[in-house]
Amino acid sequence: MAWSVGRATWVGDVTDPDIAQQVGTRTFDRGQAYAAERRVRSLATRPDGLMLLGTIEGSGSGEHQTTYQTIIEARPHPKGRSHLWSGRCSCPVGSDCKHVVALMLTARDVAHGVALGPPDEPEAVATDAAVAVQAVTALGRRARAHPATPGRRRGGADPPRAAR
Repeated sequence: MAWSVGRATWVGDVTDPDIAQQVGTRTFDRGQAYAAERRVRSLATRPDGLMLLGTIEGSGSGEHQTTYQTIIEARPHPKGRSHLWSGRCSCPVGSDCKHVVALMLTARDVAHGVALGPPDEPEAVATDAAVAVQAVTALGRRARAHPATPGRRRGGADPPRAAR
Protein backbone atom coordinates (compact mmCIF):
# COMPACT_ATOMS: atom_id res chain seq x y z
CA MET A 1 0.00 0.00 0.00
CA ALA A 2 1.45 3.37 -1.01
CA TRP A 3 1.68 6.20 1.49
CA SER A 4 -0.21 9.47 1.13
CA VAL A 5 0.39 12.92 2.58
CA GLY A 6 -3.32 13.74 2.47
CA ARG A 7 -3.87 17.46 3.00
CA ALA A 8 -0.18 18.07 3.83
CA THR A 9 0.43 19.36 0.31
CA TRP A 10 2.70 22.12 1.71
CA VAL A 11 5.45 19.52 2.03
CA GLY A 12 5.76 19.42 -1.76
CA ASP A 13 6.98 23.04 -1.72
CA VAL A 14 9.81 22.49 0.77
CA THR A 15 13.19 22.60 -0.99
CA ASP A 16 16.51 21.01 -0.08
CA PRO A 17 18.00 24.45 0.72
CA ASP A 18 15.00 25.19 2.99
CA ILE A 19 15.65 22.01 4.95
CA ALA A 20 19.43 22.48 5.07
CA GLN A 21 19.02 26.05 6.31
CA GLN A 22 16.85 24.85 9.19
CA VAL A 23 18.87 21.80 10.27
CA GLY A 24 22.39 22.48 8.95
CA THR A 25 24.12 20.91 5.97
CA ARG A 26 25.71 18.01 7.85
CA THR A 27 22.39 16.97 9.38
CA PHE A 28 20.71 17.42 6.00
CA ASP A 29 23.27 15.15 4.31
CA ARG A 30 22.85 12.44 6.94
CA GLY A 31 19.05 12.65 6.74
CA GLN A 32 19.18 12.53 2.95
CA ALA A 33 21.15 9.29 3.21
CA TYR A 34 18.54 7.87 5.61
CA ALA A 35 15.76 8.76 3.16
CA ALA A 36 17.67 7.17 0.25
CA GLU A 37 18.14 4.02 2.34
CA ARG A 38 14.35 3.95 2.94
CA ARG A 39 14.70 4.09 6.71
CA VAL A 40 11.26 5.69 7.09
CA ARG A 41 9.10 2.81 8.34
CA SER A 42 5.78 4.65 8.64
CA LEU A 43 4.27 7.90 7.42
CA ALA A 44 0.97 9.36 8.55
CA THR A 45 -0.58 12.82 8.61
CA ARG A 46 -3.00 14.58 10.87
CA PRO A 47 -6.34 15.20 9.10
CA ASP A 48 -5.72 18.97 8.82
CA GLY A 49 -2.40 18.30 7.04
CA LEU A 50 -0.35 20.37 9.48
CA MET A 51 1.45 17.43 11.09
CA LEU A 52 3.52 14.60 9.64
CA LEU A 53 4.19 11.59 11.85
CA GLY A 54 6.70 8.88 11.18
CA THR A 55 8.75 6.06 12.54
CA ILE A 56 12.35 6.13 11.35
CA GLU A 57 14.93 3.37 11.62
CA GLY A 58 18.04 4.59 13.39
CA SER A 59 21.56 3.28 13.30
CA GLY A 60 22.50 -0.17 14.49
CA SER A 61 21.36 -3.54 13.26
CA GLY A 62 19.65 -6.68 14.48
CA GLU A 63 18.71 -6.55 18.14
CA HIS A 64 20.55 -3.22 18.47
CA GLN A 65 18.31 -1.56 15.85
CA THR A 66 16.55 1.50 17.24
CA THR A 67 13.50 3.22 15.79
CA TYR A 68 12.48 6.77 16.56
CA GLN A 69 9.13 8.52 16.51
CA THR A 70 9.31 11.77 14.58
CA ILE A 71 6.81 14.61 14.21
CA ILE A 72 6.98 17.56 11.85
CA GLU A 73 4.54 20.37 12.60
CA ALA A 74 3.75 23.13 10.14
CA ARG A 75 1.89 26.39 10.28
CA PRO A 76 1.09 28.92 7.58
CA HIS A 77 3.79 31.55 7.09
CA PRO A 78 2.55 34.92 8.41
CA LYS A 79 3.57 36.56 5.11
CA GLY A 80 1.76 33.99 2.99
CA ARG A 81 4.86 32.17 1.77
CA SER A 82 4.54 28.41 2.03
CA HIS A 83 4.70 27.15 5.63
CA LEU A 84 6.99 27.34 8.63
CA TRP A 85 7.84 23.95 10.09
CA SER A 86 9.79 22.34 12.87
CA GLY A 87 10.51 18.74 13.75
CA ARG A 88 10.74 16.81 17.00
CA CYS A 89 12.12 13.34 17.48
CA SER A 90 12.44 10.76 20.23
CA CYS A 91 16.18 10.40 19.43
CA PRO A 92 18.79 11.93 21.76
CA VAL A 93 19.10 15.05 19.56
CA GLY A 94 15.41 15.80 20.11
CA SER A 95 14.64 18.20 17.27
CA ASP A 96 15.49 19.01 13.65
CA CYS A 97 17.69 15.91 13.41
CA LYS A 98 18.54 13.53 10.55
CA HIS A 99 15.35 11.56 11.29
CA VAL A 100 13.27 14.72 10.74
CA VAL A 101 15.09 15.26 7.43
CA ALA A 102 14.43 11.67 6.32
CA LEU A 103 10.72 12.03 7.14
CA MET A 104 10.48 15.40 5.35
CA LEU A 105 12.23 14.15 2.21
CA THR A 106 10.15 10.97 2.10
CA ALA A 107 6.91 12.93 2.57
CA ARG A 108 7.98 15.37 -0.16
CA ASP A 109 8.63 12.48 -2.55
CA VAL A 110 5.16 11.11 -1.78
CA ALA A 111 3.64 14.58 -2.37
CA HIS A 112 5.39 14.64 -5.76
CA GLY A 113 3.79 11.35 -6.73
CA VAL A 114 6.57 8.89 -5.93
CA ALA A 115 4.79 5.70 -4.88
CA LEU A 116 6.47 4.89 -1.59
CA GLY A 117 5.19 2.70 1.19
CA PRO A 118 6.42 0.56 4.02
CA PRO A 119 9.52 -1.49 3.20
CA ASP A 120 8.73 -5.03 2.08
CA GLU A 121 9.30 -6.67 5.43
CA PRO A 122 6.80 -8.50 7.64
CA GLU A 123 7.50 -6.24 10.61
CA ALA A 124 6.89 -3.04 8.65
CA VAL A 125 4.56 -0.67 10.47
CA ALA A 126 1.16 0.12 8.93
CA THR A 127 0.28 3.80 8.46
CA ASP A 128 -3.07 4.04 10.12
CA ALA A 129 -4.51 6.29 12.81
CA ALA A 130 -3.41 3.94 15.59
CA VAL A 131 0.23 4.28 14.53
CA ALA A 132 -0.09 8.07 14.48
CA VAL A 133 -1.51 8.08 18.00
CA GLN A 134 1.25 5.75 19.21
CA ALA A 135 3.92 7.97 17.65
CA VAL A 136 2.58 11.12 19.30
CA THR A 137 2.18 9.36 22.64
CA ALA A 138 5.67 7.85 22.56
CA LEU A 139 7.25 11.12 21.51
CA GLY A 140 5.45 12.99 24.26
CA ARG A 141 6.73 10.58 26.90
CA ARG A 142 10.26 10.21 25.59
CA ALA A 143 11.05 13.69 24.38
CA ARG A 144 8.89 15.54 26.89
CA ALA A 145 7.42 17.66 24.14
CA HIS A 146 6.01 21.03 25.15
CA PRO A 147 3.95 23.58 23.26
CA ALA A 148 6.16 25.65 21.00
CA THR A 149 7.04 29.07 22.37
CA PRO A 150 8.64 31.35 19.76
CA GLY A 151 12.13 32.39 20.80
CA ARG A 152 12.40 29.77 23.53
CA ARG A 153 14.93 26.98 23.17
CA ARG A 154 13.77 23.38 23.67
CA GLY A 155 15.22 20.00 22.75
CA GLY A 156 18.70 20.96 21.62
CA ALA A 157 18.11 23.34 18.73
CA ASP A 158 17.14 26.97 18.52
CA PRO A 159 13.95 27.76 16.64
CA PRO A 160 14.44 28.91 13.06
CA ARG A 161 14.87 32.65 12.58
CA ALA A 162 11.55 32.96 10.76
CA ALA A 163 9.71 31.46 13.76
CA ARG A 164 11.20 33.85 16.34
